[in-house]
Amino acid sequence: MIQKIKNLLQVGEQVDALTFQMGSQKASFDGMAKQLGDISSSLIELKEKQKEFVGILQSDVGLLQETKEDFKKELYDFKLLKSQLQEQILKQFEEELAKDLTTNREQLSHDTEEYQKMREQLQSLISKISQSGADLQKFLDIGRQIKKEDFMLGDFAKNIQQSEREKRELLMKIDALERLISKMRRAS
Repeated sequence: MIQKIKNLLQVGEQVDALTFQMGSQKASFDGMAKQLGDISSSLIELKEKQKEFVGILQSDVGLLQETKEDFKKELYDFKLLKSQLQEQILKQFEEELAKDLTTNREQLSHDTEEYQKMREQLQSLISKISQSGADLQKFLDIGRQIKKEDFMLGDFAKNIQQSEREKRELLMKIDALERLISKMRRAS
């Protein structure tokens, strides 16, 4: 019987231990229930905020669609304006180029005419110089044949000096014309 009492005491201790464990588990369960309630309220609050956020996103999507359409229109207008500007720039460039070419062609034509005139004048001048040289040679030949006593040397020297001066002037004119012609050739 003592054994039964001991067994009963042990069972009583075990029941007490189990009761104590049940109490601690109940307290733990109560804490968990409270936490579950907090989590549940947090989830409800999160769900409300999520609904609100979805509403904002939906309204923003509408705005984004409108903005996208506006952007498409503006881009189309920009492309159209770009092509129009390119056409205008090309047209204006062609007009300016045509004006410049016409002006340069007229200037070149004028310069060519001037060059031809100067060339003719130079040819005329060269023939005159050649003729003057031939005339000078004749005078020199005549001067050799004539005796010194027949003429006064002073007059003859003056004539020669005059001829030499004319010859130098003509040579300077030829040089000037040649320089002018070479400048014109370089310019064209």
